Amino acid sequence: YNQIMTEMLPVEAPLLRQDLNRIDQTLKRGLKELNWKSPGIDPFIKEVQALVSKSHTTLFDLKRNLDHIAEILKNWASEPLLQRKPKPMTPDEFENMYRTMRAARYSTIKQQGAEIEKKLKESSNLLSLSSRNAAWVAYTDFVISIVVQGLAKLVRVSLEYLAEQIDAEFIRRHGLQPMLVLDLNLVDRRIRFFPDITEDIGASALLT
Repeated sequence: YNQIMTEMLPVEAPLLRQDLNRIDQTLKRGLKELNWKSPGIDPFIKEVQALVSKSHTTLFDLKRNLDHIAEILKNWASEPLLQRKPKPMTPDEFENMYRTMRAARYSTIKQQGAEIEKKLKESSNLLSLSSRNAAWVAYTDFVISIVVQGLAKLVRVSLEYLAEQIDAEFIRRHGLQPMLVLDLNLVDRRIRFFPDITEDIGASALLT
């Protein structure tokens, strides 16, 4: 009972409110009506133990499902969506590599998204609450906010990685080669890149 009260999150408390109220009402008999010599002490202890055990199991099953979801989200952000080869690549090669990698990551995220939905469904089945119950709606919003934070972290990790890969100082410090290789030719007495580039900011960090 003490573990329930100390480790229960504010968003979890309303989900167990009915069971906790039942425990508290039962405990009042032990505080006000019964003593260790009362004839009904053994049935009372068994009743309280059963109530507390049920609530404890429900709460920590909810927590295990939530921990599983958090672990999935942690894995999402363990590496960026973008990767680079040690040597420069042509834009077409880089694009093909990126598309293949992105498709694989998106497929994994989709599959694990279904697993997150399954865990949320399992949590719903642990409780005697309708899907429209305010406490369950609030808990669902809480889980969704965790998923959104996980996706945001994945985006941040990816953008930070990209920013490093095009930062001239980072490249110099780590001895990295450029990401892309372009051809520079004279066409009609004009200098032209193949393929065309429209921005030259940070070009030294990107091109060779």
